[in-house]
Amino acid sequence: MLNVVATVMRKELLDHLRDSRALAANLLYTLMGPLIVGLLVLVTAGTAGGPAMRIVAPVMASVFTLVAVFTGALALAVDSVAGERERRSLLPLVGAAMSASGIVLGKWLAVSVFALTALLLNLLAFSLILAFASQPPHAAALLAMIPGLVALTVLAASLELLVSMRSRNVKEANTYLGALMFGVMALAMACAFRPDAARSVWFLLPVAGQQRLVQLALTGGAITPLQSIVLAVVTALGATVVLLRAAALFQREEVLHGK
Repeated sequence: MLNVVATVMRKELLDHLRDSRALAANLLYTLMGPLIVGLLVLVTAGTAGGPAMRIVAPVMASVFTLVAVFTGALALAVDSVAGERERRSLLPLVGAAMSASGIVLGKWLAVSVFALTALLLNLLAFSLILAFASQPPHAAALLAMIPGLVALTVLAASLELLVSMRSRNVKEANTYLGALMFGVMALAMACAFRPDAARSVWFLLPVAGQQRLVQLALTGGAITPLQSIVLAVVTALGATVVLLRAAALFQREEVLHGK
């Protein structure tokens, strides 16, 4: 089982690393938010809008960070199932005496690696931008939000893999995942502009909780380790449910053949 998982994960990672266009798209989506916020901070520096921008920047960063988690591995998620189905390369995997659960787990880990990489690059870029704006996040705050954000990467990987499996082709997968990205952005923006909506239970709400977690961390708000851990556990449980559904779906003929 572990050999199957490691083999599939290595194959997916190597295949995606060879796709320079997909990597460039991943990098663009990951750094799009920091680039926009950075330009706004730079333009408003020393002007009347500078103080206001220093307040808005962490809020915008919290939204773009969540989006980066989902977009950073989108191309790999689409190609790992919908793309391979179109190329007829899923059947050889199953025919090579590899268990369906091992194949799904290997693909999920590969997608999670790219989502986590996108998250780290995004946070690094935003940390540099906020430092330039004279409001660098504290190391303790960054560490406090890590469990909740790491859990979000595995949830994002699970959801994207499930959507890719349920799509008949790459075009359909991109359409559905685009809708998922829009939903994540809309939810994050709603939470950013209405921070009091779930003030007492935000750490029980995946995605919305992560937005609140990042915003609090970047604005110097109070975060207890317990809140971040609870959010991470709830999010990881959600990811587990979605992944189990994906593993069950992968055994169906229509997933392998696209019928």
